[in-house]
Amino acid sequence: MDTLVQTITALSATPDNLAQLIQYLKGADNVLDNAQHNCLTAAQHLDAQQHSLGIVYLLIAHAKRPNPNANGAFTEYTGHFLRNCAAQQIQQIPEQFCALCRKYKDMLQEDHRLARLGMLPLMAALQRLAPSREHLTPIHADLFQL
Repeated sequence: MDTLVQTITALSATPDNLAQLIQYLKGADNVLDNAQHNCLTAAQHLDAQQHSLGIVYLLIAHAKRPNPNANGAFTEYTGHFLRNCAAQQIQQIPEQFCALCRKYKDMLQEDHRLARLGMLPLMAALQRLAPSREHLTPIHADLFQL
C-alpha cells in the first residue's frame, strides 16, 4: 500500500504524468483488492485537489469491502472529497468517478437520516464532471434518487 500511495503522490505532481497514473491505477486492482481495509486511511492522507485520481480508486476499493461505511467514515470522507476534488483529474476517469458517486449514494440511502447530507456533495460532483450545464451525467440520476 505504501508503494501505491507513493506512486500516486509522485505521478500526481505534474499534469503530464496523469495518463501514466491512470494506467498504473488500472493495473493495481490486485493491490487495491488485497488492501481494502487500508484504502480509506490511505485516501485520507492524500490531498483531495492534488491526488483526486488516486483517491477515486482508493475509495472504490474501500467500498468493495464488507460494511464499508462502519461508523460513517466512508460517507463523511467521500462527501468531503466530492466537494474538494480536482475537476481536471476526475474528468479523465468519468466512469470510475460516477461509480464512486453511485456507491456514495447507495450508502447514504441505507440510512435515511444521512440522505439529505449527500445532496450538496453530489451537486459539487456534478459541477466537476459535467462539461457544461446542458450535459446530463449518471450523477444526475443519483442525485434525484436521494
